[in-house]
Amino acid sequence: MKIPIYSNIKQYLESKKIDLSTSGQIAWFVCSIAVSFVIFVSLLLINIIENSNFNLLELVTFCIFLLFIVNNCYIKNILPFLMIITFIVLMIGFAKELKYMFWILSACLVLCICFVCAVAKKLGFFIVFCIDTIIAVCIYNLILISGGIPK
Repeated sequence: MKIPIYSNIKQYLESKKIDLSTSGQIAWFVCSIAVSFVIFVSLLLINIIENSNFNLLELVTFCIFLLFIVNNCYIKNILPFLMIITFIVLMIGFAKELKYMFWILSACLVLCICFVCAVAKKLGFFIVFCIDTIIAVCIYNLILISGGIPK
């Protein structure tokens, strides 16, 4: 399946002597920004038209989350993405009850990832994992700022 925007961007980057995997990741990231922006504008317009409870922070948080979901659908980013999903589930499920245990488990997880990346020499995997971890923590903090997670 050829995605027109993705294919054009990837061909352009490859013509500039960027290797295949890097040009693919850059092109996919640009496409995910475009898709997330379209979803954000659609949701924003729907909320304005309906005159419902308008909460810009929730919409921005949701669209940032969508941006990185779409970006991580690139096949090489699947494993760090699954680890981040596990991290988010742990964060939402156990953050309030087992605060210290959660941070201990998180630190162990990060150390294990660092060790695996150092042994396997997978720097790209480690970078994607670190960026996604930071984004997951920021989204969780934005959710807490906007009123918390409904039970």
